[in-house]
Amino acid sequence: MALISGLQIDDESQQIEVALSEAEFSQFMRKLSYIRGSIDSDYPDEFFTGKTVNQHDVLSHYLAKFLRIFDRISICSGYVLDCVYALDHLGGEPLVYARDVNTSPITSPSKYYERYSLPKPVVLLGEEPTYEDSFPYLEYLQFENTPIGCFQFAIFCMTVRRFNLRWHSNYNERKYILSRAELDRFIQERRGGISNSKAELLRSVSTNPKVKIVGKSAQVTLLNFEQNRGYSYLNVYLRHPNIFERIEDEIIIESQIHINF
Repeated sequence: MALISGLQIDDESQQIEVALSEAEFSQFMRKLSYIRGSIDSDYPDEFFTGKTVNQHDVLSHYLAKFLRIFDRISICSGYVLDCVYALDHLGGEPLVYARDVNTSPITSPSKYYERYSLPKPVVLLGEEPTYEDSFPYLEYLQFENTPIGCFQFAIFCMTVRRFNLRWHSNYNERKYILSRAELDRFIQERRGGISNSKAELLRSVSTNPKVKIVGKSAQVTLLNFEQNRGYSYLNVYLRHPNIFERIEDEIIIESQIHINF
């Protein structure tokens, strides 16, 4: 399995479809969870008041920690990923972008929206950004065209703007279920308010991520839970070397618990 999942696909006629083994992705996901948890706990309180703390230095430090996990993704020489933090009365999230190492960083969310001709969002609820408009960095990246490389790139695109969320921005946060033990825990805790019959249905689904590669196109399928939506398969469509095309959400069981505003 590890050998297959490390196979580089260079020919448009080549095709592979594989379910990643837990050994291949579990350590990566544990590192991701640990880094995100440590970022949340380490942020100085002054960061969110804008007082006495250089926000850019703080963000750059934690973004660098986050990015080191993705060892199957590279960035063009002479460029760096950077971010500025968007914070309002409803929550906050990092706005990530790529810049030439010889240029100055963006200093405010308003300058970010102006630079990339984006409308300022009314509220921040951790929702999925519009793909072609909200990834001003993918053209400077390249992922390895292997199953584990595609898996990392899918997770990267879905989490890089979420490496540190605040308040309402967390409400639609995805929880990737990547092991049978984790799924059993969700069922036992009755996440989503599911009934006994729905719990039995959930026990029959596969938890291992699946990757299908046809030439330069790839589909990554993950089991996912969101409190406001329920349990679903996320089908993430990519194209090598750096295109995040779309997500199709295939609902398995709808949540019976909803957050209303």
